[in-house]
Parts: sequence; structure tokens; C-alpha cells
Amino acid sequence: MKALVDSAIVAHPDRNELLRTSHLDSALALLKFHPLIITLPEGMAELAASKHRLRLKPLPFEIPPLDYNLFWHSKSERDKAHKWLREEIRASIRQLLKQ
Repeated sequence: MKALVDSAIVAHPDRNELLRTSHLDSALALLKFHPLIITLPEGMAELAASKHRLRLKPLPFEIPPLDYNLFWHSKSERDKAHKWLREEIRASIRQLLKQ
């Protein structure tokens, strides 16, 4: 997502980027000390906003849709527990994307 946002934002005025983190919890913890703009995929943003009382605003530019992929080691391909977990993740993601 970083590359998509970075390439789309180039056409807009300069910004003062103070922090970049790949962990939402880190950004949320910093909100106590400094106002932030947090960029997230729409579904994740909606969940975070409802849970943490955040205000949602659309991006001022378009970005292409994100593709989600699951990767695992070939040793795990036939492992029944791993296969079950992959299916649970897929089902959960499908449900989130439908909302």
C-alpha cells in the first residue's frame, strides 16, 4: 500500500511526513501525543475508526484496488492444521471485504 499511496500523492502539495509505521497499534498509541493522519485500506480504516473513535475521510486522490495474497512454505501445503488456518483466514477476509 505504501507504494500506491506514495505514487498517487506525488501530484499533490508537499507534506510534512513525521512518521511512517507498518503497525497500526504504534500509530494509535501516538495519537495520545500528536494528531495524525493514518492511511489504511478502507475496510481496516472503518474497523479502526469504530473501535477507536476516529474520523474517516476519503483520500483526496484515487489509488488502484489492492490485491491480497496468502503465502506459505511448501512444507505446509498438505498440513491439515495449516490448511484449516488458511481457509479460516480466507473466509474472514472475504467477510471483511463484503462489508
